[in-house]
Amino acid sequence: MKLFGMGLLQSLLGIALVATNVGCNREPDTSKVSGDVKTRIPVAAEGGDYSLQEVTLQGITSLYEFNGQFAKFYIFPSAVQGKITGIQPKTRFIKSGDLYVAADELSQQMTVIYNHLQNLAALDAEVGAGGVNTWPRDVGVAVRYRRGDNFDANNAFYDGPTDAILVVPYTQNNLPIAVNAGILAHEHFHSLYYKLVEKEMFDKETKPLHGKKVREAVLGSAIVGEPLNIAKVETPNDEIERYHRVFSRGVNEGLADFWAWVYTGDANFLKRSLPSEEKDRTLDLTEKEVADYKFPNKEDFSARLAMAKVQNFFDGTKNPCGGDRVAYCLGTDYARTLKRFAKVVETSRGLTSIEARKLVAMAIVKTLPSLRTEILKYRDRKYFSPEHFFTMLKSSVDGIHSDEKDFLDEIVNKSNDTDHGKVKAAPASLRPSEEDRPKPSATIKPFPVAVGGES
Repeated sequence: MKLFGMGLLQSLLGIALVATNVGCNREPDTSKVSGDVKTRIPVAAEGGDYSLQEVTLQGITSLYEFNGQFAKFYIFPSAVQGKITGIQPKTRFIKSGDLYVAADELSQQMTVIYNHLQNLAALDAEVGAGGVNTWPRDVGVAVRYRRGDNFDANNAFYDGPTDAILVVPYTQNNLPIAVNAGILAHEHFHSLYYKLVEKEMFDKETKPLHGKKVREAVLGSAIVGEPLNIAKVETPNDEIERYHRVFSRGVNEGLADFWAWVYTGDANFLKRSLPSEEKDRTLDLTEKEVADYKFPNKEDFSARLAMAKVQNFFDGTKNPCGGDRVAYCLGTDYARTLKRFAKVVETSRGLTSIEARKLVAMAIVKTLPSLRTEILKYRDRKYFSPEHFFTMLKSSVDGIHSDEKDFLDEIVNKSNDTDHGKVKAAPASLRPSEEDRPKPSATIKPFPVAVGGES
């Protein structure tokens, strides 16, 4: 299996190298390179179109081992005493004038990730989340773990207990996940949600509350020996606790998808790396879909949870919210609704799209601590109804306009309109579907589906 893929990144890397001066220093002493470093990498413009651009990486401590103010990288990481550790990758760059251009795929991927993390740090500060994360962020690349009889691929995770972003190998010919600005922003948001909402919410076990023991499976023994098989988290016996675990996971995934749109302006960021997810995870709705749409209330969500045990309906069609995908169904409900709300804000205030997106993002950050308080009421046998999030959000929007308030009130009122009809599911997950999985080879056996983790 190739560590990174594939055709697109190789093409971009080739273009970058061809673009360098033929008389450049091909073996610069990068161990002595630090400070602000100029490079050329694939960067997404507003809306998600990628092209090679010159950027400045800020606060580099060592270009050779690639760490600095915003990120520290580990290859094949493991976990020791609550932190990831492992081999520090050694980079390869070509120097052209004052530019350092990555000379292999791993170096380019780390360069891209670092650039996005420094931009996401700036976004955090702008929307009121500047003090939530600590920097530099720990990032694991080429993360190996076994899922069934095969190694997982085409995925990324945020792991709360180790506070690390983890990227597994990409095997397709589309935009690699490590280069996808939207997916990186999605994973970054999970670090905010974990610290503001989820940490130690349900139990004191050091594992993400995302349906799989991602931390143990990904980080257990990746440097020496065989990677661990993935194991399922025990299903809580208490129904109200299960409800809120899945709800928390769903709102986390939905807000992370919205955060990706805030950062990129790309409503279809997932399709660039995982095309099969476009239909289920796009943030765009048609006019008819908007007219027919009803946000799920407690009864709707409880019904989805009950049906999640059914993988296929009686007519043979697949349940789009089956298994742990039920959380992603709710997440897409949130992401699509918040995108529509941002458009209302944009029109109402005469803002640009990015200005409106950031205003809504700021309101979300203000809402998250209160969301934690409300979810924790499950311990007092109280349910959090999904649509109530928008009532909470309403009080967090600075100087809310009447039409913005009306939009949020309508979402809540329509959600509770029992005569409106059945909620229309918006399924999906960042896990690869059948066509996204690596194809079996003579040495690699097929494995059962799963992706995701705080992804």
